Amino acid sequence: RAASLYQQACEGGYARGCFNLGLMYDKGEGVTRDLARAVSLYQQACDGGEALGCLNLGVSRATADSLFDLAMRASEAGDDSTLHSTAEPALQTYRALEVLDLDTHFHVGLLGLATGDTALARARADTIEAAVPDHLLATILRTVLARLRGDTASVTRLSLDFLDGYDREMATGRAEYQAHRNSIEVRRREADDETAAHQLRQACNGGDAEGCYNLGLIHRTGEGVPQDDARAASLYEQACNGGHAPGCNNLGVMYETGEGVSQDDARATSLFERACEDGSAQGCDNVGIMQRRADAARLQAAHLQAAARLQEDCDSGIATACHDLGLRYSEGQGVPQDHSRAAALYEQACNGGEAEGCYSLGVMYDVGLGVPKDEARAASLFRKACDGGVSVACR
Repeated sequence: RAASLYQQACEGGYARGCFNLGLMYDKGEGVTRDLARAVSLYQQACDGGEALGCLNLGVSRATADSLFDLAMRASEAGDDSTLHSTAEPALQTYRALEVLDLDTHFHVGLLGLATGDTALARARADTIEAAVPDHLLATILRTVLARLRGDTASVTRLSLDFLDGYDREMATGRAEYQAHRNSIEVRRREADDETAAHQLRQACNGGDAEGCYNLGLIHRTGEGVPQDDARAASLYEQACNGGHAPGCNNLGVMYETGEGVSQDDARATSLFERACEDGSAQGCDNVGIMQRRADAARLQAAHLQAAARLQEDCDSGIATACHDLGLRYSEGQGVPQDHSRAAALYEQACNGGEAEGCYSLGVMYDVGLGVPKDEARAASLFRKACDGGVSVACR
């Protein structure tokens, strides 16, 4: 009933009625809460000479800014629920303000980007540019829109435009630049990286091996360009083919690790050798590493082959083979280290007449390795080994 009466008063030109109705919409008392409607009524009251309407209108702008801050933090945190619950009231409140400054237009544009409304963001960028053609905040909005489209050419052009106007615009001391100084400085650093990438791309396309190499480096890290290992490998190859030793070395590393290319040790070694021949100390060091790795692999293969042969001989009843295979299980050569398996093989060798097997099994019982500790059993095995000609067992 009160809302209806305030409505009549407001429509009759009574400014305080507009203010009181605005309060009800602001607080949701007697009506459904509607911040945008409240702001509109505060504006009407203010225009009608009601000072409290003007005061609450200022409070509404502060409320919208607070909601904007909450929405942006939610967007950065990936909290979609909070984002949408705060972004829409903020947009409603901003829209209800009759006069929007450039800072507010930027806020609305960012809210559009955060909620996926690219048309809204584009419209606000247009509005800002219409007022100030080189405005840095409009360029920020347009850059994000270009990135969303995957339009790298526009991103590069906008980065160049941003850097070109940066000093001139910042010298104006616009209030919105101070309010968004951090965002502007982040964009400036990004623009530096993106223009550097553009210059490197031009150099590489012109046949400059160093340019290809450096462009490969930033594609590996994602500085100013999308992080892309496959693209980095391609650029390192261009650099390598142009006689750039570090390019050959870095491409070799990628083949060694299988990042951006199929893992291939032979190809990696070949590239390291090429880098070394062209004067890269790191390439020479990597050649040594690959050779040591290859030697270790060959040695391991030999151990595997020897262990397999010993197993066949042991299975055929050759006691010495059982003992030698037990030694390999004790040391983990060509087979997984397994002291219990080693003890079983020593016992098989000892029972087959191999005195060394008796001695090795005695040691296992003496220290309790792979079998329960049993000094009496160890002493018995040592005597048997001594009788079989193993002199160290006689002590």
